[in-house]
Amino acid sequence: MKTLYKLLLSILIILALFISSIFVLKKTVLTSEKLKALAIPKIEKAIGRKVEVKKIDLSLFGSIVAEKLKVKEKGGKSDIFSADYISARIRLLPLLKKKVEVSRLKIKNGHAVYKIKGLPDLKLNFDAKLKLKDNFPASGNIRLSLKTNYKGKPYNLNGNFRLNKNSVELKANALLNEDTLKLKGKVTFSKLTGKGIKKGDLRLKQIIYKGIEVKNLSLDYCLNEQKLSITNLKGQIADGYIDGNLQVFLKNKKFLINLNAKGVKLERIRPIIEKAPITNCTIKNLKSTFSFKGTEDRTIKKTLTGKADFKLENVNLKNGKFSKALEAFIGISKIHFNSGIGTSTIERGKGILNAKFTSPEIKISTNNGRFTTYGKLNIPLTVTLSGKAAETVKKRLPIMKIAELRNGDIQLHLKVIGTTESPVIIPESKVVERKVKTIPQKIKGFIHKLFN
Repeated sequence: MKTLYKLLLSILIILALFISSIFVLKKTVLTSEKLKALAIPKIEKAIGRKVEVKKIDLSLFGSIVAEKLKVKEKGGKSDIFSADYISARIRLLPLLKKKVEVSRLKIKNGHAVYKIKGLPDLKLNFDAKLKLKDNFPASGNIRLSLKTNYKGKPYNLNGNFRLNKNSVELKANALLNEDTLKLKGKVTFSKLTGKGIKKGDLRLKQIIYKGIEVKNLSLDYCLNEQKLSITNLKGQIADGYIDGNLQVFLKNKKFLINLNAKGVKLERIRPIIEKAPITNCTIKNLKSTFSFKGTEDRTIKKTLTGKADFKLENVNLKNGKFSKALEAFIGISKIHFNSGIGTSTIERGKGILNAKFTSPEIKISTNNGRFTTYGKLNIPLTVTLSGKAAETVKKRLPIMKIAELRNGDIQLHLKVIGTTESPVIIPESKVVERKVKTIPQKIKGFIHKLFN
């Protein structure tokens, strides 16, 4: 956007300077055709692109009007910018000193193609009505429509932006690969506070994505050539609160993220965590720090490193793939835990989980459970059952053959293997071996291989 704006501004400045040099001529002499014949070659030479325009007009009050303007990309094959109508008001006093200051800019039915190396072209349609200060938009309105296609999937954005001094009020709707995103809020920014440094803050009253609403999102940002820093990130989501900060190192595409959460109900954000082993509980407290490189899914999974400490409430295991696997093994459905607590660490895509979930009749814990960001699981589970849960399991004779009785409770030593997409629960092989001490060594070896 910045490059396209500079391109348009360059055309207006060159045109204004050219006109100022012959401003003493009467309008009847300086016709549109003569203006085009004299000015367009100078513009093309200055910007290095072919320019077409149907009509150029000017007034004694300092307004330049161009109709059906087209700017070709280098090589002249297709348009990089076009507009049905452009009107620019030039301040007359600076113009007499050959200094161009645009005070007002109006664009109707503008079209632009924004090229980013390594990414698909962004196609923009827009209308704008702006007041400028120092040739930079100071206030006004912009209607914008943006379209692109990434990996065969469509991404569209339609929005209205109101500029006021150093802030932008926005209201936008986006379609991100068939998922809708709605934004409503305000962005403020400072002028350049050094070489290339930009600072400001963002306040969004509402974000809606996949039916999930985030309210009162706020953050401060600072951008320079090396790094984007986001601090004081705060917001409300799913009846809870989030806060944190983010750093993006632009050259090597490294991300450092701190994210905390309290009171967030996971079932309210199910569409974005549908592959998580637990999707129905409340996050009482979460503190996490992690990092990764790149923006491709494969690179992120390979480099993901960090740690998360969590406390959960009202954990319901139902309808998920893990809960179905556990139900199939022990015969108890809709398992509910009053609380859960644990720590998860991950180093370059390989993680370790230590956690404990408790309820009056069922307790599940894991120590040094292992997993990967590609979904592989190798997590030992100790399941302790009492009361009605124990009575239910006692009726399943195959399970009782590997169960241990402790003070009236039933304890099972299990293991989760497979993947997050297809988890499988099996008995821990060492427990099975203890139960079959009297059988021949060859059968023991077979059992060990079977369950590992």
